[in-house]
Amino acid sequence: MLGNSWFKKEKPLLGLTGMGGGAGGYLVGSALVTGVVDYLVVAGGGGGGRGRGGGGGAGGYRTNYASETPGGPGTSTEAEFSISLSTNYPVQIGAGGHGAPGQDQRGYQGGPSIFSTITSIGGGAGSAAYQPTSRATEPGTYEGGSGGGGAGQVTPPANTEGQGGAAVSPPSYVVQGYNGGDAIPDLGIDGTGGGGAGATGTPGQGGAGGVGKSSSITGSAVFRAGGGGGGGDANSGAGGNGGGGAGSHSGSSTAGTHATGGGGGGVIYNASSARGGTGVVILRYVNTLTIANPGGGLTLSTAPDGGYSVTTITHPSNSATTPGPGNATGNVSWS
Repeated sequence: MLGNSWFKKEKPLLGLTGMGGGAGGYLVGSALVTGVVDYLVVAGGGGGGRGRGGGGGAGGYRTNYASETPGGPGTSTEAEFSISLSTNYPVQIGAGGHGAPGQDQRGYQGGPSIFSTITSIGGGAGSAAYQPTSRATEPGTYEGGSGGGGAGQVTPPANTEGQGGAAVSPPSYVVQGYNGGDAIPDLGIDGTGGGGAGATGTPGQGGAGGVGKSSSITGSAVFRAGGGGGGGDANSGAGGNGGGGAGSHSGSSTAGTHATGGGGGGVIYNASSARGGTGVVILRYVNTLTIANPGGGLTLSTAPDGGYSVTTITHPSNSATTPGPGNATGNVSWS
């Protein structure tokens, strides 16, 4: 029997392509040997900062479904993705970044999510008053799929202006989200919002998290990858639409929502900042194919949508963090 490397796409499987995004199978002779998969890959959101804390950035957001686009400015729909049957494709679901370990400390970056060669980068950490940042002087500290929110300041700025973290960008990475919001540079007392897949975190005192993006890959429009809201001494911001957690100025902030990649909320110095939400991988393919998870390690849920099957892959733990229990890994294959 010829190996998978020989098979190539010959023609669309009649009656199955052109339905909701193009995921289809292909015929060689009379046997279905390859397929085209649409994907949405969202990484874990960043944890919020504690102490005039910025919100965590949303997990990176990548997709090739229909005319939808990845997170961030200026993006376009990614390329068609072909699979071979009976081949294992690695999958990782990013854990959310842990909240700050103590007062006046930043949160942690979320974990990356992966489907085969497609990688989404974890959301950037929310910053804190005694660990302020500038995108110019510390470009990598709060960087992520979307950047973490900037912190309110405790001293006049000296090249640490409370700027939000940067979203990852070429040439190292595909654009996947937006920057975190910038805090007030001169003795602002509140952090600001983490970036979302669809918008920059709201700047200013207690800014809201950036909005996520909506995808209909499951058959229904759902927002994911919203940034966490900023928190601090007097004001706090809402989480971005798409699972971002709210910031707080009077108690603990809110965690990012499970399986959305939302960032965790930032907080005042004497309360606990929140973790980011775990990521998710969603795969859409013709319903003549059957998916499996060889070896386990992932949670799969498959539902029909017209002539397609849609499999949502999530972390087995809805509160997994990094550092902590960490990312979930495994494989998927089709027959």
